[in-house]
Amino acid sequence: MHRMLWMIGAMLLLCGEPAWSNENPYRLRPEPAVSAIVLVIDCSGSMRGQAFEDAKAGAMRFVEEMHASDVAAVVAFSDEVKEVQGMTGDREALRRAISGLRAGGRTKLYDAIARSILRIMNWEGGRIVVFLTDGRDTGSRYTAEELRKIGASEGLFVYGIGLGDVDQDALSALSAATGGTFEVTEQSSDLPDLYPRILAEYYRKYGDLLSRSGALSVRSLPDGRKVLVNAREEGFSPAKLDALTPGMYRVQVFFENGTWACEVPVKQGQRTVVDARASHLGATIVIASLPSNATVFLDETYVGVTAIAQIPVGAGEQGWEQAALGDTRQLRVARVPYGVHRLKFRAIPDFDFGSEQEFEVEIQVADPQVAVYVEILGTARSPYTLDSAGTARIVGGAKRSPFDELDDF
Repeated sequence: MHRMLWMIGAMLLLCGEPAWSNENPYRLRPEPAVSAIVLVIDCSGSMRGQAFEDAKAGAMRFVEEMHASDVAAVVAFSDEVKEVQGMTGDREALRRAISGLRAGGRTKLYDAIARSILRIMNWEGGRIVVFLTDGRDTGSRYTAEELRKIGASEGLFVYGIGLGDVDQDALSALSAATGGTFEVTEQSSDLPDLYPRILAEYYRKYGDLLSRSGALSVRSLPDGRKVLVNAREEGFSPAKLDALTPGMYRVQVFFENGTWACEVPVKQGQRTVVDARASHLGATIVIASLPSNATVFLDETYVGVTAIAQIPVGAGEQGWEQAALGDTRQLRVARVPYGVHRLKFRAIPDFDFGSEQEFEVEIQVADPQVAVYVEILGTARSPYTLDSAGTARIVGGAKRSPFDELDDF
């Protein structure tokens, strides 16, 4: 009995073997068990007096309670942003820098945070910015929203302390996006306790886990897209996840023109930085048929002719999808948008078996690489159904052999 059979195999590849060009959509950056910290301290005129002394006392306690292997820098801001102490593990140098701070001027908070982020962006290990401000930003070139995106994209932690009238919404969003917290107090006397409390929280949740966990940052172009990691919503891109158990993670980013998906490794002591692009959306479809030399139409657009060479592994046998995808002789259609499409096959046999020797099927394209195999033997217009193995079988209607065309002679 002649039959019409089609098989479709879809593979979600590890992104080390991307489905588009040779670009790898993720990279690994080392995050060893050491932390680099920048203390950003408000030195504007409104900080003069006891508030400033309390702030310096809190920063001193912070330095005293840092892990011995950690390093820190001190950045002061008012009318200008100045690094008063470069990155060092010398506790005495850090204490001198803090003690020598003087108050006066405006509040260029966002520029100070930006400079601090740039200072540690390429540092290996945990990277933390801890800022203190007693007012709203005045005169910065950067915005809180820009800093939120930079911090989450680069995998930094931003912790903050607000004293009095501050922009709580913007600063809380900035800290939350990076895994940090933003604390607000009306009393400067709370500062000597707030500083070490923030440090202890960082160590407990992240810093002390660096040696045995991994981390993940998911970025996209355009950004602001919903992110799922292992089917769990993780906010919008750029998204940052820390203290993860090493293993493989499925990342999905939802764009208007489809869903970008990838499996990426999260490794101990490293951060996996994923870059999803709307322009990457689209699958590569490898198409084979029996008989070969069949013309193929995708959504009524001609896309080519199937190869004479057959897939080295029989369709339906274990590994046939991988074999088809790796066979460069087969018809290959690149950047097919994700979603539902119709494929139409029309056989060109050695002699005419009749006009009904074609097959049309609707397929769901949801993975970066898809293999489709069709046996064009039967009546394409007969209804069909899919079984659990992905095989289309004719149901109802007349099954017709192409040799029936010869009965009229």
